[in-house]
Amino acid sequence: MGLAAGQSSARATASIREIPEVLECSRVMGSDTLIVKVAASSVEHLEGLIDRLLVYGPLTTSVVLSTLVQRRVVTREVVSLGSKREDAAP
Repeated sequence: MGLAAGQSSARATASIREIPEVLECSRVMGSDTLIVKVAASSVEHLEGLIDRLLVYGPLTTSVVLSTLVQRRVVTREVVSLGSKREDAAP
């Protein structure tokens, strides 16, 4: 989701935070400003959420068909694996 010209990300996220169907909202770099993860019970419900979010700026909508890797917890073991790989790089 991009923000409309002159739209404050703080103001938008404060309003988005109040939408109960919003599960997550992350600020990102790139062509989009925010990634908003929502729960919708139907296509019509999703359309209503899109209409509510359009006031903040242009949207790109994607639908998750399946989750191939579940969210993982970052542990010290995972961090140390990354450090070992960096040390082994040529």
